[in-house]
Amino acid sequence: MAKKEWTIIAILGTTVMVIFCLLVGLLVGILLAKGNSGITIPQIGGCNDSNYFKQVSKTLNQWFDISERARSTSRITLTSVVGEMQQMKRDFTNLPHPDCAARLHQLVIDSMSAEIDTYLLFMQQASDVSVTEKQKQAADKMTEALAELKRLSGTTYLPSPTRVPPTAALYVVEYYISSPGGVSITYNNENGDTEQIETTQGEWKKSFTARSGAFLYISGQTKGYAVGCIIGVDGKVLKESTSQGKYTIATCSGRLP
Repeated sequence: MAKKEWTIIAILGTTVMVIFCLLVGLLVGILLAKGNSGITIPQIGGCNDSNYFKQVSKTLNQWFDISERARSTSRITLTSVVGEMQQMKRDFTNLPHPDCAARLHQLVIDSMSAEIDTYLLFMQQASDVSVTEKQKQAADKMTEALAELKRLSGTTYLPSPTRVPPTAALYVVEYYISSPGGVSITYNNENGDTEQIETTQGEWKKSFTARSGAFLYISGQTKGYAVGCIIGVDGKVLKESTSQGKYTIATCSGRLP
């Protein structure tokens, strides 16, 4: 190839490179101009509404406070506490939230609703199964909500682990007495009050729902017959005792965690 042709090719190559560099510079300038006009890159998988997350964190801390108070309130005085919980749920339901936090918002509402229903069932002396199922639903929804809050905003707005209420605040308690003869039975009921009953013979049992920290007590006294007592909690034996002889008494007691 002639020297002249090589020269032409070199000039063309240089020209192409110059044009390419100019186009790149022009594109960068356009992008920078857009950046300066307020265009931002979205945060993939998260939300940027810090005000909303601050309100969620505040609400959850207040909710855990009132939940703790509800767990230590007697059945007959629980109405006012449940009323406060219902108002808190209404306030949070009406709280404006970004679209990216819609699932988080609904999970918190669902958990609040289930926990309120737990205490309503408890007040109505519903079956133990109904109460524990609703309580588990509330705990599961709150666990999902905290995981979603962490996914959206990191750990900045998560409540301290010590603030999160236990998932087993209510327990199914079973009292059991067995004797071949009549038994005089004394026990603490679901309200912490003492009750006494008389049985003729055979087996006697009672089940109810109790809160964390509740003191459990049952005793059976006979006139010359063997007698045994058992306290069961969530299907497991907490205490058991047997006794025999004249004017025999068997006693079982313990405190829920």
